[in-house]
Amino acid sequence: MDHSPGQPTKLTEEQRKQLAAMLEQQQPADVGFEARYTWTLPLVAEWIKREFGITMSVRGISAMLKRMNFSFTKATYTLANADEDARRISKSTLLQR
Repeated sequence: MDHSPGQPTKLTEEQRKQLAAMLEQQQPADVGFEARYTWTLPLVAEWIKREFGITMSVRGISAMLKRMNFSFTKATYTLANADEDARRISKSTLLQR
């Protein structure tokens, strides 16, 4: 062997497929977390621990997700995407200030 293979992966191929499907199809609230919409690395770590009984570092999860071709985006919130009642409340709150 020309190179060191490194440490074996913590998740099996099947577990990684299950993780990928969950991230693509569900939001944190769908699987029992208080966070409603945004997956974070600590939430993914908690889900892995809960589902598979495996503890992984946030850094390790980040590297694994990158190898799985996941990319990170920063969530943004725009008033244009809010529902009409939320917009009215926000506008009236802004006008009062």
